[in-house]
Amino acid sequence: MHRIVTPHLPAEHLDDATERAFYVVAAYMAAQSRDARDEEATDNSRGNRAGRSRNLGDSLARAVHGKGLNEKSVEPRLQMLARQDLAGLYRQLPRLILYLRGKQVRIDWAILIWDLSRWGHHPKQVAKEWMQSYYRTSERLIAEKKRNDAASAATGGNQEK
Repeated sequence: MHRIVTPHLPAEHLDDATERAFYVVAAYMAAQSRDARDEEATDNSRGNRAGRSRNLGDSLARAVHGKGLNEKSVEPRLQMLARQDLAGLYRQLPRLILYLRGKQVRIDWAILIWDLSRWGHHPKQVAKEWMQSYYRTSERLIAEKKRNDAASAATGGNQEK
């Protein structure tokens, strides 16, 4: 793993939290299913960054509104993550990341590295960003669905695709 991760580590100002974040995210990437890796590689090769998640809160909202995950289980899980110390976060996060990638929910790995590297010093700030992104993205996706449903109803459901 050192051979793969080390070239991507920042040369200056590398602290333990940042280094750990790089290695942990590399492990998450390696542990995802073959289908998820293939889907991600296809998107990257096409230069397709549209819909790319900004942070974990955004990814979770997209999972609820686009992949059919149960909001009643996702929201409490995000709230529980937001209350964790660094050790708790690293205990809880792998299962969630693997679940999301198994459902082919996109995760912006660079943002996740950044957020994890900040968690040790600024956990409340990162948690707040995740929560705000979750609710902001959820509201936006709900509003988009309502607009699309209204437009479809206005055209009699015969909207061109």
